[in-house]
Amino acid sequence: MKKFLIVLSALCLSLSACSSPAPETLSPSDAGATTPQTPANAGSVQNDGGGAVSFDGGNISATGAVTVDGNAATITSAGSYEISGNLDDGVLVVNTKGDVTLILNNAEIRSSTVSPLQIKDADSVVIQLADGSSNSLTGGSSQRSEDAADPPDAALFSKSDLVISGDGALEINAPYGDGIDSKDTLLIQGGTIQVSASDDGVVGKDYFIMNGGTLSVMAGDDGIKATNDTHVAMGYVEINGGNISVKADDEGIAAETSVTITGGTVLVETENNGIKAGELLKIDGGTVEIITDDDGLKYEAKQISPNAVVTVNGIPVS
Repeated sequence: MKKFLIVLSALCLSLSACSSPAPETLSPSDAGATTPQTPANAGSVQNDGGGAVSFDGGNISATGAVTVDGNAATITSAGSYEISGNLDDGVLVVNTKGDVTLILNNAEIRSSTVSPLQIKDADSVVIQLADGSSNSLTGGSSQRSEDAADPPDAALFSKSDLVISGDGALEINAPYGDGIDSKDTLLIQGGTIQVSASDDGVVGKDYFIMNGGTLSVMAGDDGIKATNDTHVAMGYVEINGGNISVKADDEGIAAETSVTITGGTVLVETENNGIKAGELLKIDGGTVEIITDDDGLKYEAKQISPNAVVTVNGIPVS
């Protein structure tokens, strides 16, 4: 009889638990959370496992996943890192997996021998120009590298997808090599960016996209270009907004596949082709002005909308 009552009691407890309502599971939006996004402006380190790097002449201090070896600081873990101060002759390196945000907050990095900012490895890197900040990267007149297969040859060099955003300013000086060179993709969302380079000004291998901000380029070779010639869906330039001015000794804007302009203002002054598209040149909007000693527009196929204003040496083009 006792065994029967024990079994019956246990069964009642079990049925009671099963009949109790399950706790409600809240979605991120129900709980008040939002989908993580790249911040439009930032002046402090985000709380996601990053850190900070501060320069003072020849000295480097750092917190978080950053190793310091002499005049070199290397970021070794994903996260957000605030970069500030002046480094007289050194280098900042990103070498990790995952996504990294570099918040440049009045940072100046100069190097006489190597690319001052090198992104060797990461899934993607966002360079956030802190609101109201003034930042600069200056390379030397010659550079050396241990990476013989793909040496860093730009003041801002990246082997990963690269995004530049924010409301600050960035000045890039490259007495040797390119100004900005991304061996993957390059997206400009905002900021006031000034590039001066002895070789190419701005390179996005897979693509160059500009959605906003101001970009000024002075280049000893090509101004802006996308260079991937092995993939039919890559190697293109797309300008959707912002202001671009290019002065180049060779081609102003060049793409292996297509150049598409939907908005913004574009001014190109060059001794060679103003805008060169290996396949399609499509201008749906915006204002495009080209001053050149050669062909203003060069393409395999062309589409210019009446919504766009396009001139070559002062002559309207449609």
